[in-house]
Amino acid sequence: MWVKRTEFEIAEERRRQRRSRLRAAALLGVFLTLMTALTFGSREIEGRHRFTVPTSEILSRLPLSIVFGAVAALAIYKLQRTRPTMICPQCEATKHDDGIRQCSCGGHFEKMEVMKYVA
Repeated sequence: MWVKRTEFEIAEERRRQRRSRLRAAALLGVFLTLMTALTFGSREIEGRHRFTVPTSEILSRLPLSIVFGAVAALAIYKLQRTRPTMICPQCEATKHDDGIRQCSCGGHFEKMEVMKYVA
């Protein structure tokens, strides 16, 4: 059975979702930082016939790589929004938020983050 969460539970769920988005964006930012600091682009690979950057050049590439990774992480965090999932507590039908609150069973759709399932 689906019941509404308390205000505290709703706030906790939103914090959990925000942390999850932040963690995913940070991991992607670190990955992109490492990739741009440690590997060459396609033109340099053809010219130097190497995929990885020599250790003597890594420090000179690191500041720009960190900036690139941070900007990419911020962009991913801001753009990583999805349409909320809605659920009808009566018939348990789910859908993405499309502005229609009335369910065909006669119930009304609620955002999934404000509902919880109890056995």
